[in-house]
Amino acid sequence: MEDHRLHEAFMGLVRLVSAWHFDTPEGGGPGLSLSQAAALHALDTEPPLSQQELAARLRLEKSSVSRLVGDLERRGLLERRRDEDNRRLNQLRLTDAGRAAHKGLSSVFHGHFERWSAALAPDEREALVRGLSALLRVAREDH
Repeated sequence: MEDHRLHEAFMGLVRLVSAWHFDTPEGGGPGLSLSQAAALHALDTEPPLSQQELAARLRLEKSSVSRLVGDLERRGLLERRRDEDNRRLNQLRLTDAGRAAHKGLSSVFHGHFERWSAALAPDEREALVRGLSALLRVAREDH
């Protein structure tokens, strides 16, 4: 039997997160989507990745990642370089502007997280940790 409160809460979270756009320190133009922000994070915390590896990390279709990479490249946030070991592959690397954008995005996100977390009562935080952990577990098992 479906719990409508859980469904509504989950859908509210999905709507909230899908509407997020993150402003970049360089300004000018629209902010970054959640997927673009996740790509900056992956490329700043992992060794250089191919487009295929990035798609797998982000769990996105190759065509979506191709558009995402093209947009980040046009913005000067990442660059493609030929893989020295396999010239057929490109490795994606953040530019200095891309690293600065990721650092700025991380700072903004952590500020939000600190405020949101502080606004929760201890029992609410504990319930959220348990609930989100369980939801992530079953979602990963289902995927």
